[in-house]
Amino acid sequence: MRQWQRPKKQESFLTAFSECGNVTLAARRAGLHRQRVYDWQEHDEKFSLAFNIAKEMAGDELEAEAWRRGVDGWDEPVYQNGKLAGYIHKTSDALLVMLLKAAKPEKYRERRDVTSDGLPLIKAYSGFELDEVTGSKPPPPPDER
Repeated sequence: MRQWQRPKKQESFLTAFSECGNVTLAARRAGLHRQRVYDWQEHDEKFSLAFNIAKEMAGDELEAEAWRRGVDGWDEPVYQNGKLAGYIHKTSDALLVMLLKAAKPEKYRERRDVTSDGLPLIKAYSGFELDEVTGSKPPPPPDER
């Protein structure tokens, strides 16, 4: 590629990337090998910044589509005996859950309770030793075996 072609190729790639969010596909649309895009990211600060902006734009497009499918939904045709009988309105519960986790992670995130000192969770929550509750002694820590 000639030096004078570079800005046009970069613009073409960035436009495609902001729409599809996939480096390989966007590079193909722009007539580039994807490795050239990674080289530009590494050695061209201005391109790298523009790439990050395009990546955010692609993410915004995905989020808007997830919102549309999860909240607004779509009308799906229903056929009976090979003929259109009407439509049923559908939404995606899975996308709605993902949107909730992203919007309110403190309330909807996956929870994993782990104690930092290796104590059983029952002690961490109740303050009781395991043998007080179950009548059995917990196994010794790995370094004492």
